[in-house]
Amino acid sequence: MPTPPGEVPGSRREENRKWLAAEVRAAVLQGAGAFVLVSALLLAMNEFSRAPAAAPASPGSQSSPVTSASRAPVNNVLPLLEADKPIFGQFVNYLGVGSDRESAVGHAANRDFDFVVYDLEHTPFDIPRLTEYLQWLLDRRAIADAGLTATKTVFVRMPVNARETNEWVTKNVLDTGVHGLVYPHTETVEQVLHAIRSMRYPQAPGVADAEPAGIRGSSPAIAARYWGLTSREYQQRADIWRLDPQGSLIPIFIIENRTGVENARAIAQALAERNIGAILWAGSGDMSVSYAGDQAAVAAGLDRVIDAGREFGLPVGINGTVDLEERYAQGVRMFVSIGVGGRPPTPEQREAVGR
Repeated sequence: MPTPPGEVPGSRREENRKWLAAEVRAAVLQGAGAFVLVSALLLAMNEFSRAPAAAPASPGSQSSPVTSASRAPVNNVLPLLEADKPIFGQFVNYLGVGSDRESAVGHAANRDFDFVVYDLEHTPFDIPRLTEYLQWLLDRRAIADAGLTATKTVFVRMPVNARETNEWVTKNVLDTGVHGLVYPHTETVEQVLHAIRSMRYPQAPGVADAEPAGIRGSSPAIAARYWGLTSREYQQRADIWRLDPQGSLIPIFIIENRTGVENARAIAQALAERNIGAILWAGSGDMSVSYAGDQAAVAAGLDRVIDAGREFGLPVGINGTVDLEERYAQGVRMFVSIGVGGRPPTPEQREAVGR
C-alpha cells in the first residue's frame, strides 16, 4: 500500500497505518465475518482522521504502534507538577495506616490524596505485600471512566539510604510497577546521580538523553501490566521525568541531615543542569535528630532545601500540611500527611493554593 501524500515515510503514523492494514489482511485470511472487517476499517478511518503524526522515534529506539494505552497518563501527578500545582499524599504501610486490601480499596477511593507513599524504610522489606497492595489499589471503574492506566500514583520510600547505592533494591521495587522512589538520607550529588542511573534502562547510543547512563536490569512484564502497557511501551515510558520526553518516573530525595543540607544547593543544581525532574523532600523528622533537637537549626535547614529547589526549578516536598499556604508561597509543591492523625488539606486550603 503506497504512503499517502504528506506522510513522512517511516513515521509513527505510517507504522500505525501499516499495522492496521496488516490486521485487516489477517482477518480476511482467517475468514472473519463482515462485522469484524467493517469494525477494523472504521477503526482505521477514525485513527487517521483524528490523530496527528507523531514525532520520529529517537535514534536506536524500537517503535511500536501508538495505542490509546501508550498515550494514557501513567503517573497522575505529573500534569499537576508540570502546571506548578501542589500535590497531596499520605504515607501508607506506616504508623497505623494499613496496606491490606481493604485499606487499599479505601485509599483508591480517597480523592483528597493524589498519591501515596508506601513505606519500606521502617517496615519489613515485603515485596509480595507491596504487589498485593498495588493490585487492590486499582479501581477498574475509575480507570475506564477517566481513561487512565492506574488509579493513584504510588511512590515507595526505600529501605536503603541514598548513600548505600543498593541497585538491586531499586530494581526490585521498580519492577512492581510503582511510579517513583523516595531515597532517605540523601547527602551528595554523587549519590543522587547513582540513584538516577539505577532507575534508568540503558539508552540507545547517540540519543540526546543518554546520560546519566542507565544500568537498570530488564524484566518489565509485571510493571508493564500494572501500567496497562506492553513491555516495550513500558520501557519507553519508564524513564525519568523531564530527562526523557516520555519519562514518567519521579525520583524523590529526602534531605534530612546536616550533610544533605550543606549540599542541598549543589544537588539541586546538578539535577537542573541535567534536566532531571526530581523532587527534593525537606525531611524535618530526621533533620531534628541530626541537629540534636535544635529547632532553629532545623527551621533553617528546611528553608535551605526549599530555597535550593526554588532557585533551580525543582518541586520540594515537606511533611504535613501545617502552614500550607505559607509553604506553598515559599516553593513547596508536595505535601505528605503522616500517620493515622495525618489530615488532608481542608477545602479552604486547597482553594487558596489553586487546587
